[in-house]
Formats: sequence, structure tokens, C-alpha cells
Amino acid sequence: MKTVVYLITLLAAVQSSHSAISFSGTAMQSSNPSVTASTSVGVLISLDSGSDWSNIAQVTPGTAFTTGSEFTINTTTFTVFGRNTATALRSVPGNAANFSFTGAMSGNDQFAILLFPNAAQANSVSAGTSLTLWRSSNWALPAVDDSGSTFNFAASGGAFTTVPNNSAAAESFTVVPEPSTYALLGLAGLALAGYAVRRRRA
Repeated sequence: MKTVVYLITLLAAVQSSHSAISFSGTAMQSSNPSVTASTSVGVLISLDSGSDWSNIAQVTPGTAFTTGSEFTINTTTFTVFGRNTATALRSVPGNAANFSFTGAMSGNDQFAILLFPNAAQANSVSAGTSLTLWRSSNWALPAVDDSGSTFNFAASGGAFTTVPNNSAAAESFTVVPEPSTYALLGLAGLALAGYAVRRRRA
């Protein structure tokens, strides 16, 4: 009997850790040119640890933003839990309505939409790429597991307010090479300079 109770408890725990919550409504206003671009891809990510989103601007070139992946930048951990084209993300999340929240996410986690210029950059972001983070201070997962619920983005008010055009909530940044890349470029520059000096002396 104890074994049966244990198994039921375990199954319940597993089920609760994979709850699906649907998003609907408009998350980003469609009149913004960067959002309506047909090649743009939006990725829905959560902030799992850390106090703010500032570290996302230090994303390492080569990072793949695939659904279910988790990555840490400095002391902040992010999880990708959905991606779609920008036109679909205008009415989040388009044809990918259900996202499975695993143990990497918890109640009150903040989430945002990271906009890429194309799918290739979302698969492996490169240095020099311009990205835009769309977020709002009240975009956060529910504090209590609410499996099967739908959360709607509203034009104003409500738990999930649409991020308007030209809003301070829309933050753009450019992906830069890792410090080690700069170091290698510096060494290559020094080597070339040394070679040029030797040729002149010869």
C-alpha cells in the first residue's frame, strides 16, 4: 500500500512540474517596423535567476535560442520556452499556444520576448547582430501553478499589458565578441605589426 501511495505522489509531482500555460492576445504592437519584418523571429524567454535583464546584453556569440534550452550569463540564468515569427508573436504566441514549464521555471519568474532579425541568428547568434528585448514590469509567471490557464495580453491594464511602440520597455543592444576574441584579435594585430617591422629592417 505504501508503494502505491509513493508512486501516486511521484506521478503527481512529475505532472505538476510540466504544466502548460497558454498565452493569447497582442504582446507587441504590430505597427513597429522591427516587429512586422517577415524574417524576424521572436523568442519567449524567462528570467530564472538574477534581479534584472541587463545581463542578456552580454550574450555570447554562438548561443542557440532553442525551445527548452537554458543558459547563464554572468550570474543570471535564462530559459527559452517558445519561439515563433514576429508576425505570430504580435498575437503571442501565434500557432504555438502551449508552453511546458519545467523545473527550471518557478512562480513569479519574469519573461520577455527577444527579437532576432532572422531564424539563423536565433539558432546561433553572431557578433554585431542587433537584438531587441520586449518586456514589461508586470510580465511574470503566476505565483501558483495554474495548469491549463490562458493569460491574455491586453492593450492596457491587466496582468499582461501590451508593450507599446517606442516604449522604454523595448531595449535594443548589439551582440559583441567575447573578451577572449578581442584578446586573440589583439595578438594577431601584434604579430602582424612585428612581421611588418622585421620586413622593413630586412
